[in-house]
Amino acid sequence: MRRAAPRLLSVAALGVLLVGCSEVTETVDQVENAGDKASACTKALGIVDLNPNIDPQQAAEQAGTKATELRELAEQTANTEVQQTLNTMAESYATLDQRAGEQLSNFDSWLQQSLANLENLRKACT
Repeated sequence: MRRAAPRLLSVAALGVLLVGCSEVTETVDQVENAGDKASACTKALGIVDLNPNIDPQQAAEQAGTKATELRELAEQTANTEVQQTLNTMAESYATLDQRAGEQLSNFDSWLQQSLANLENLRKACT
C-alpha cells in the first residue's frame, strides 16, 4: 500500500502537468492565430490597394492577379471569417477580370462593392 501512494502522487502530478501544458498550448495557438490574422489582413490591404482615383482600365488589367493572390492568401489563413472575406474579395476581382474586355460600364458598382468588401475585411480583422 505504501508503494502505491508515491505512484498515485506521480500520476496526479503528471495529470496536473498535462492540464497546464494544454492551457499553454491553447494560449500559444491563440497567439499564433492572432498573428496569422494580422498578417493576412496586412497582406490583403497591400493586394487590394483601392483609392478614389483608381483607373478602371488599370484595375481591370490587374484584377486577375489580385483575385489569385487573394485566393492564395485565403488558403493560408486559419481565421474562417477573414478567409471568407478574402474569398469574397477574390470573387469580386475575378468578376472584374472577366469583364475586362467590356467597356466597364458597371465599374462604379464594382468599386462600391469592393469598398463594402474592404469594410467587411476591416471588421473581420479587428
